[in-house]
Amino acid sequence: MAKYCSNCGVELFDGTKFCTSCGANFEGKTAETTQTGYQIQQPSQPRVYTPTGQPPRKSNKKLMAVVAIFVVAIVVIASVILILFIGSSSSNFVGTWNVISSSDSSMSAGSTMTFEGNGDLKVTYMGSSMTIGKWSIEGNRLCIQTSSTFSNATLSKACLIYSFSDYGRTVTILPPPGSSSSDQTLILSKQ
Repeated sequence: MAKYCSNCGVELFDGTKFCTSCGANFEGKTAETTQTGYQIQQPSQPRVYTPTGQPPRKSNKKLMAVVAIFVVAIVVIASVILILFIGSSSSNFVGTWNVISSSDSSMSAGSTMTFEGNGDLKVTYMGSSMTIGKWSIEGNRLCIQTSSTFSNATLSKACLIYSFSDYGRTVTILPPPGSSSSDQTLILSKQ
């Protein structure tokens, strides 16, 4: 006669200690032999099925937490790099710039422009330095307001288009399209 699992009824081989189908433990007991192949027996302990030879499955929650932390770290590092190397537009202007090319006769190559952090704009030509007004970034425009000491006219404000190149070391400044000075271009290189 064949031996059968008293829990699920699967046929067992001689000397089997665990059922290969339901995992029932026969250690210390023997599987019963019956004509029908089944013996109804209440298990003394709750059944826990663990496939033999396979490690238990790990929770995906830990893996998801590690992936989330990794993604957040990458975003923070990228943000820091962008701020340090690209910075905001106004911080890109702060410093002294050499005039490389100018279509304006009052601003010749060899002069420098200093955009100070407090908003002052200074021009240096042939060793002589003068504050000509204030500068600011408004939207995507560089706005320069000249002081009355620089020009005999009343205070004037011009908002110009700018474009950085060479990793922020060169800036091209143009008047907006349609302005009366639309042919004037100023190219500056950071000192």
